[in-house]
Amino acid sequence: NKTKNEHDTTTTKKNVNHTIVILFYKYFTTTTNHEPNDDDEKEEEDDVHVLQRESDHYMPLLEEHQRQFCEKRHMRGRILLSVEGINGTLSAANEEVMEEYICMMNTFHLTTISSLASSSSCE
Repeated sequence: NKTKNEHDTTTTKKNVNHTIVILFYKYFTTTTNHEPNDDDEKEEEDDVHVLQRESDHYMPLLEEHQRQFCEKRHMRGRILLSVEGINGTLSAANEEVMEEYICMMNTFHLTTISSLASSSSCE
């Protein structure tokens, strides 16, 4: 039985030999990639509160973003989503694919959650 916001990526159509695995947790309250100032911390906290208040709207967007990203790269595993963060165990065919996922997660910000349908770029 899967929870509403649990996505199992093990049912990919293409058989790919997976050679790399990652286990991770990303808290949404720690998404700042630069030196925070008072305004940054307030905006970030506001984003978390918006996600918590409007989880019925934003969680499906987040789930679809993760699903599309992983399926496009033939990744497998399990990702658990909550308003506090993302917890996952994923495998990939090679280190390049996994680095792409890691880069996407490292640059992910709640302020972009409304545009999650677009693909992330780490270049």
